[in-house]
Amino acid sequence: MTLHEVASLTLPIGIVCVGCLRRVLRTAEQIGAAEGDHRTLEQAGVRCGRCRAQRFDVFRFDTERSVRAFMKSEPS
Repeated sequence: MTLHEVASLTLPIGIVCVGCLRRVLRTAEQIGAAEGDHRTLEQAGVRCGRCRAQRFDVFRFDTERSVRAFMKSEPS
């Protein structure tokens, strides 16, 4: 996912660290996303706040309900 894509979203994105399975929600503002910035999250330096890993899965949401469900989910 690119910063441009994140900037166009109205809901936050979900990020799950591959290393420690930490789940977080991040808004475009928190990530520093801007329209026209086609760097990936990894290229922009997004890292896990717990283990500092740069490998993660990213989730897009269609509804507020899906955002809440993401945060309630247990790590797989």
